[in-house]
Amino acid sequence: MKDNKTTLVLVALLVVASFAVGSMYTRMKFTEEQKKVAEAEKARLAEQQAQQEVLGEQAGENAGVGGFVVLKEDVCKEEGKPSVYYFGYSGCPHCKWEHPIFESVVKDFSGVIALHDNMDKLENDKEIMQKYSNVSGGGVPFMVMGCKYAQVGSGERWGEAEETKNLQAVLCKLTEGKPEGVCGKVTDYIGKISE
Repeated sequence: MKDNKTTLVLVALLVVASFAVGSMYTRMKFTEEQKKVAEAEKARLAEQQAQQEVLGEQAGENAGVGGFVVLKEDVCKEEGKPSVYYFGYSGCPHCKWEHPIFESVVKDFSGVIALHDNMDKLENDKEIMQKYSNVSGGGVPFMVMGCKYAQVGSGERWGEAEETKNLQAVLCKLTEGKPEGVCGKVTDYIGKISE
């Protein structure tokens, strides 16, 4: 009987020890994974910043909001409306982040912009993608707003609310403040935009 109790105590201790070792191992692995994710995010942000710097050198000065730069072009229009181009694909995590924000913002500009939403349609508007390839470097997401402003990469570093305002401000600048209900809310952002 004493041997059975001793055996049970030893088994219980082994189970507890195994659980503790397993928990420590899991915690260590989780911490290692967190470090890897943090390092990857840091590298991604550094790459995006470097990409923005190259974009600025190739295209012109920083537009003053978000990651947009001023292109050295006159505003391109279709039927009197600024042409707006979005390029991306659903396999790109940054495109998947940016595109819903872009879609939400451009809905408010229906009727005042000529929209070319090329999500998962990179074969469309190839001439625009090629024309500004020195700016985009082939990267996506890539937006060309009225052939006057461009952004390569997403606005993830600013967050959704800030990126929404950045997009609204650039579009308001191109549409000369239309629609007023949207543009009136981002006048401070519009005022920061270079020409």
